[in-house]
Amino acid sequence: MSKQPFKIEFYRDAKGAEPCRRWITKDLSQIQRQAVVAALRRVLAYQGISVCGSSFGRHIPGYKGLFEFRLNKDADEILGQLDPSKVSRKSSKSERILIRILCHAYGDKIVLLPGGYDKSRDTSKKRQQKEIKIAAKRLADFKRRA
Repeated sequence: MSKQPFKIEFYRDAKGAEPCRRWITKDLSQIQRQAVVAALRRVLAYQGISVCGSSFGRHIPGYKGLFEFRLNKDADEILGQLDPSKVSRKSSKSERILIRILCHAYGDKIVLLPGGYDKSRDTSKKRQQKEIKIAAKRLADFKRRA
């Protein structure tokens, strides 16, 4: 596989915490985490902001510079497309993945990840707007400290 054209970075606050990385590693199930990591490496790292022209992404209206990386399939389907070695062979039931990762492209092909959430836990617009506002605040902090 050729070199990934985009570098993926996690937003880091002034104290060094990386909330999006922590969410992926601590809050997601193992199968969700595998699907997210595979998608970040095999889709976002290659397409960057161009994911917005596909089912994997969209620009966030009203929030300049933020876009959403979207996973909305069952885990076996995602992993089968992106990393066949990770497909679950233990169960005929595959976990539904409904994940949103908020992103910002900047610099020399870098994608910053200021936030994300598991939309399957709460599909409300209120939750979506809350997560977008959190990511926008983190992005503003990132830009202020850059």
